Amino acid sequence: MEHYERGASQECFEALSRDLADDPENLAALCLRAQTATILKRGEIALTDAMRALDIMPRWKPRVAAGRLPGEVDAEAFRTRLLPSVHIALVAGAGDLDRPLQGPERERVVASLAWLRERAVVQSLEPAVALNLAVCLARVPDDLRDCDEAYRILDAVGLWDRFGGDPAGQKLLDAIEKACP
Repeated sequence: MEHYERGASQECFEALSRDLADDPENLAALCLRAQTATILKRGEIALTDAMRALDIMPRWKPRVAAGRLPGEVDAEAFRTRLLPSVHIALVAGAGDLDRPLQGPERERVVASLAWLRERAVVQSLEPAVALNLAVCLARVPDDLRDCDEAYRILDAVGLWDRFGGDPAGQKLLDAIEKACP
């Protein structure tokens, strides 16, 4: 199953990369590729795409004033109700780097962590998003890691029971326990 998930994620990643080659400011493609990069453990791309997406969001507008074109509905969703997932992708990307965070990257990770703490109401997140948030809090670089909050999220939303029997979910729960013994 993991091989299938990685293969499907790789195909999605490549399609999104083609979309971004055509339009580097495609907000939906940036957000989705950042999320897909976290699945593929491509921290550099997840971090870069999430930072770019957050930079574009304040000035993003639909291209047609009377309505949104295909793909723009997704971009609007990321600007509003899916915004926590963009911040999670940024933090998760930092956790997958094979190098220390550089100054501006670190500032962005700290800012995203602060945004998530202030605005992401864990009980209102989809269970999978709440699990991703717990994982990124556990796997972010050591000095930013917040194991207590990761475990609080798992307990508050009942994620142990929700994902404990699911192979993919259990893998993420195991990753939290490994990062936060």
